[in-house]
Amino acid sequence: MKVDGLAYRSYRLRKQAVRHWLGVALVLVLAYFAYHSIHGSRGLFAWIDRQHELETRRLDLAQIRAERQWLEQRVEALGPDRLTPDLLEETLLGLGFVNRNEVVIFDQPPQ
Repeated sequence: MKVDGLAYRSYRLRKQAVRHWLGVALVLVLAYFAYHSIHGSRGLFAWIDRQHELETRRLDLAQIRAERQWLEQRVEALGPDRLTPDLLEETLLGLGFVNRNEVVIFDQPPQ
């Protein structure tokens, strides 16, 4: 009778061990996917970094567009049909063209 009871206990322990190992394996698989959903190349942290980079690029684009608009306005003001004397004089001074009797004082040293 002890043999049958021992066999039954052994069978029961094996069955419980398999059940526990399946649970442990499932927890490990879930932990693996949870880790990579946060730290992976397409995880949460990578998404936050890409959003930050996208915002930085949008700000750079806005700055470049503003600079382009400013340059287009200056080019338009220097057009042949409407020449602005003040802008022409400022452009010539910036390029280094001055009369002999003029003195130019720069606010900032030339670059």
